[in-house]
Amino acid sequence: MYITTEKGKYTNQSIKVKLTRKPMKIAKEIKIGLFAVVMIGALVWGLNFLKGRQLFQSARVYYGVYQRIDGLQETAPVFLNGYRVGTVEKISLRDQQPTSLLVQFSLDKEVNLPVETIAQIYSSDLMGSKAIRLVPSLLPNILHPGDTLITSIEGDLKEQVSLQVLPLKKKAEDLMADMQEAIEMIKLIFNEKSRKNLEMSISNIKLTMDNLESATGTIDTILRNQQGKVERIIINAESISSNLKNKNAQLSNIINNFSAISDTLAKTSFSSTITETNNALRSFNGVISKISNGEGSLGLLIKNDSLYNNLDSAAKHLDLLLKDINKNPKRYVNFSVFGKKDSK
Repeated sequence: MYITTEKGKYTNQSIKVKLTRKPMKIAKEIKIGLFAVVMIGALVWGLNFLKGRQLFQSARVYYGVYQRIDGLQETAPVFLNGYRVGTVEKISLRDQQPTSLLVQFSLDKEVNLPVETIAQIYSSDLMGSKAIRLVPSLLPNILHPGDTLITSIEGDLKEQVSLQVLPLKKKAEDLMADMQEAIEMIKLIFNEKSRKNLEMSISNIKLTMDNLESATGTIDTILRNQQGKVERIIINAESISSNLKNKNAQLSNIINNFSAISDTLAKTSFSSTITETNNALRSFNGVISKISNGEGSLGLLIKNDSLYNNLDSAAKHLDLLLKDINKNPKRYVNFSVFGKKDSK
């Protein structure tokens, strides 16, 4: 049998007929819808991934109440010992206290926080990005999901610098005040009169230094001129020290003798000598008292003017007599070799 086609005739043996099912066609709208769903899911997953949320992993939710959050944003990281363990989920105002903020953050399921753990807001980088740092306590009890943590806020860089600079600023202000007082005191001290006195003092100091320089020059000249004498003095001093060294034994004996004498004197009783001395002083005091009272010749001489006048008059007459005898010795002494007396 022949089969006639446009291309020619073929036998039935040369044609193999293969029977297959016709595939079902999918509408174009369904493909677009499936693609849109997949893309939306990928977009949601990507956004959550960028926010740090894990859709297919369970997490534990905790809360913290803050008076201020200093720019903390949702999706901010939560760190424990420097390792990221969670994400800030939601920030809202509290209904009961509008002035405070409620921060909700989720942590990984394997993270267990002890009681009194502190959720601290801090700056995570130099740009001031805020994050939460968990500071665990040492208590054995564990917080449950949904509990509210103790909160705190670490000062930002500006506050920390201010805290560090504030004492320095106060010290600088005190220093400036002290310097101002010192300047005022200097102005008060170094007035025109004080400056003149200071100039005079400096001139006197310069004159003193010149005198010292002149004196040192003079001393140096004297020492040069008397160098031989100085050398002899040094030699004599050395000789004396050598003699003292050689006479060390004798000096020791002398010192021992003085020590023995002092011991003997220490052992000797001075009570009788002191008593006799006291008696003599009493007698002398008695004589002095009698003289002061005008008793005796010496007392009369001191106290009575008449005795003094008589003695003075007698001394004067005696002096006149001696002078007259010296001038006219023949008037008082008259003798001859032959035993005859001259007639006057």
